[in-house]
Amino acid sequence: MNENSSSSHQSGGLWQSAFRKLEVFKSQFNNLYSSLLGSKDNDPSSVPESAEADFIDINPFNRNFFFILYCLTTLGLLFFSCIVKGSVQSNKKMEMGIDVLLFLVSVAGPIMYGMWILMNEYNDNGIENVIKNNWNIVGSMIPIIIGILNGKVTRRYRIMMAGLGIIMIYVQKIVQEKIHKGQLLTLIIGNAVMISVYLIKLVNEGFEDEYEIVICIVPIVIAIGLIVIDMLEEKKEGSEVNSEMKNIVCVMSWIVGTIGWYLGPSA
Repeated sequence: MNENSSSSHQSGGLWQSAFRKLEVFKSQFNNLYSSLLGSKDNDPSSVPESAEADFIDINPFNRNFFFILYCLTTLGLLFFSCIVKGSVQSNKKMEMGIDVLLFLVSVAGPIMYGMWILMNEYNDNGIENVIKNNWNIVGSMIPIIIGILNGKVTRRYRIMMAGLGIIMIYVQKIVQEKIHKGQLLTLIIGNAVMISVYLIKLVNEGFEDEYEIVICIVPIVIAIGLIVIDMLEEKKEGSEVNSEMKNIVCVMSWIVGTIGWYLGPSA
């Protein structure tokens, strides 16, 4: 009898939890729908108090959600592209299609997200103040735009763009939030490695062939490192880096990324 009562109690608890989550989702959907229609009434406080612990942010432009989605899509396409290219019965048209899609996704992510941030910050004071207050966001789009204008949509350039796209999305994300020491250190090391590769190319003419491959792979390795650190680092209170240091490292990141297109692979 006690076992039946306990089982019934557990079942009831599961149903209550499910209904709470459904109620949260419904409330969030209504808020999102209202915001799309331009309504001012989408107050987060409308979420029931009993369900606050189960709150899930489904906004597609939520920083973490968009970053994870973009990384999975970009790296997934890159991995699939490598599989197709390495297969015995390689299809050139399929290879080209996947590579072009990879390039488009890599380009679209940082520009779309950067523009969304700027539009979200826009107010009656004009675009000048928006740019002034978000200059690092604007700067993070420069490497992507330069990459498009460069016009060399070769396979190695597409791989390089995939890595730089993730790095720039990451810069856009951390500009808006607190950054911790591990994240900052990963960015600094990544910038230092990229600069070292550039310098070796400039002073060592015999490095040309290796450089063509290294300059494509390094941004991908840095991007994966940023993803891993972002997921694994324990973000304790008091371990945040001050905003001045964060801004300096972010500026370095998009400047280094921009230089990459002028010293990038030739094929």
